[in-house]
Amino acid sequence: MFFVAACADDSDPSSAVSSASPTVTEWAGDTSDTSDFGIWPTDPALLSGDAPALWTIEVVSVLPHDADSYTQGLELAGDVLVESRGRYGKSEIRLVDPTTGDIRASTALRKNEFGEGATVVDSTIIQLTWKAEVAYVWSLADLTLLDQFGYIGEGWGLCAQPDRLVMSNGSSTLTFRDPTDFQPLGTVDVTQNGLPVPFLNELECVDGLVLANIFRSDLIVVIEPSTGQVVASVDASQLNAVIDRPSANGAVLNGIARWTNDSLVLGGKWWPQMAVVRLTDG
Repeated sequence: MFFVAACADDSDPSSAVSSASPTVTEWAGDTSDTSDFGIWPTDPALLSGDAPALWTIEVVSVLPHDADSYTQGLELAGDVLVESRGRYGKSEIRLVDPTTGDIRASTALRKNEFGEGATVVDSTIIQLTWKAEVAYVWSLADLTLLDQFGYIGEGWGLCAQPDRLVMSNGSSTLTFRDPTDFQPLGTVDVTQNGLPVPFLNELECVDGLVLANIFRSDLIVVIEPSTGQVVASVDASQLNAVIDRPSANGAVLNGIARWTNDSLVLGGKWWPQMAVVRLTDG
């Protein structure tokens, strides 16, 4: 459980996230089908093993990114990158040109709402809020507000499988939700070798698996959602060599989006660039 130990700093009260009641100080300055592996670099037999593999990344290219954006969620939809931006008074949902970084459209949240993870469902975007207990449904075409859903607790990350949504709340538990009304369909506890893996943050659903940022670390875990088992972890620290990461306390890795069939784009809070990467063994 080295990646859990790396996330938790008992000397820093802002990192104390309880799996029972997740919360964190705003310290930043104010389906089980795994037959199509797509981006996965290892043999599918890995899924039956007990010890998850540690994967690294191969950087393919670097993309521009708004350095003022506190990235909470990323997802590529056709030729547009959907980005959820956080922080009170600055939260919004954006449509971004992924190659130039230009903002095509944006809609602000209320000043007392903190934007969190977002995902695309058909022609809509569903965006979480941190503590406001509301998810907004936006038109993917023009960011018109279409609907909103209530939920109990905190919202952190969100991704979409073919028949359900997967949501994190900063704990070690993922909640499955109905994409039509956001009602809970069940939960799964994420574990490695039988131990809980907390701090699950931004999510991306890929090929039946779920990728999750581990909050305040450079590690991403790959989760089999039917069991909650971590089948691999991704070491993204190599991005430090190609991304001009700010020194601010909150400028952490956050944001995963599928780029092509065999690559991902990874971003971070206040990062001036994002990276297109492929996963590699070892």
